[in-house]
Amino acid sequence: MDLGTGASIEHATVLFSMVCAGGSKQWQMLASSGGTRIGVIMRSQLKTHEFAEIPCNTDLAKGVLVSGGSSVEIRTVACIESTNIYPSVIATGGEDGYLRLCRPPRSDLKETGLMPLFEARRHTSAIRCICISGPYLFTGGGGCELRCWRYYRDGEFELSDYAVAPSLGDSRVMDVVVIHKDESIGVVIATAYSDASIRLWRLDSLNRQLVCVAQDVNSTNRHCVLSLNSFSHNTSVNGVHRSTKYVVSGSTSGQLAFWDVTQFLEPNVDLKTKRDLGPPILLQENVHQSGVNTIAISSHHDACSVSIATGGDDGSVAIWEYSAALSDPLSTKLKLVARRTDAHASAVQAVAFLDGHKWVCSLGTDQRLAIWSVNNGHLDLAHMACSQVADPSAMAILDSTCRSVVIVGIGIEFINFQ
Repeated sequence: MDLGTGASIEHATVLFSMVCAGGSKQWQMLASSGGTRIGVIMRSQLKTHEFAEIPCNTDLAKGVLVSGGSSVEIRTVACIESTNIYPSVIATGGEDGYLRLCRPPRSDLKETGLMPLFEARRHTSAIRCICISGPYLFTGGGGCELRCWRYYRDGEFELSDYAVAPSLGDSRVMDVVVIHKDESIGVVIATAYSDASIRLWRLDSLNRQLVCVAQDVNSTNRHCVLSLNSFSHNTSVNGVHRSTKYVVSGSTSGQLAFWDVTQFLEPNVDLKTKRDLGPPILLQENVHQSGVNTIAISSHHDACSVSIATGGDDGSVAIWEYSAALSDPLSTKLKLVARRTDAHASAVQAVAFLDGHKWVCSLGTDQRLAIWSVNNGHLDLAHMACSQVADPSAMAILDSTCRSVVIVGIGIEFINFQ
C-alpha cells in the first residue's frame, strides 16, 4: 500500500509503504491538522502508523467533519442557497430512504453539528439523487420512485410531500435535473434510469402530479444512464432568434448523448400524451473508459457555447466545449479541451465549475477534493484537500463565492478553501 503526496503524480513522493502480501483487507486514513494516521487490519490485528504532516496544503483548505447526519451512507446532497433573511439549507438522501434537511453549523456561534430542520421517509429504498428548483425538491431512487417536495420559509422551515410520479417498473432513478421553469408551464425535469431510458416530467401544480411528457423509447444509450445535466443554446436563423434547450446524459459505456428537448417545453404540450424523445442530436463515444459518473456545465457569456466537465470511473476529469453555428443549429461540435487522466486514484464522483469555466472542482472516492485551473489545454492542480468522509459519493457548492463545499458519504464534511 503506497501513499503519495497527491500534489503531482509525475513527481510524487512515497510517504509510506508496507508489504501486505494480500493479507490487508481493510485500511483507513484519517487526515487532520495534527497529522495523518493510517490504520490497517492484518491477521485480525489493528496496526496504526502516524505522520506529523498531512499530504495536502492545509493552508488553503480547512475541513470540519460534523455530527448530526445519517448513520448510514449518504448518496446525494443539494443546497438551498442562503438569502438576506435565511441561511443556507442542506438536503441529503441516502441508503435509509430518508430525506433530511439541516442547517450547516455556524462558526460564529462555535457550532460543531448540523441543525436538523426536517426528516421524513417516503422512499421504500435508497435515495440516489436530489435536485432543487425554487420551492420544489425532487428526489429519485430505487423502485423507480420519483417524488416532489415543497418547502416553505415563513418563520419556521417546513416541507411537505407534494407529488409522486406513477410507478414505471423496478428500475432505479439514477439522476434528476431541472431543465426548465417559468410561469406558463411550471417546472420540467429530466430523469435517468438504470434500464438505459431517459424521461421528461412536468410538474402539474394544479393537480399536484408529475406527468411524463416524453421518453427515450429506443433507449439510445443501451446502458445504464448514470448522470444528467442541461443547458440552453442561442441561435439565429434568417433573423429569428431561438433559444434551444438541451439535455446531456452520461452512461456506463463511457458515452455522452445530447438531446434537443425544446419541443417538449411549449405551453400547449398535451399532458395526456407521452411522446418519443427521439434520437439524440449528438453522440460522443469514449468520453471515459467506463462510466460517466458526473456532468457539470458552465455557459459562456454569449450562450453560443458551453463548457462541459465530466468525471468517470477511470479516475479522469475531462473538459469539453460544445458549440453550434449561430445560423445553423444542427451544425454542432464537441471539442475536447483538456483531460487529466491521473486526476484521482479511483472513480470521480462529482465535478463542478467554479467562477465561470476557468476552474473545476472534483471529488473522488480516493477522499481527495481537488481544484483544477483550465489553462491552454491543460488541467493544472491548484489546490487539494483530503476529506475525512469515507466512501465520498457526492458534493455540493454551498454559496455563490464557491469557497465552501459540503461532501457526503459515510458522514458529512464541510471544506472551506482559503
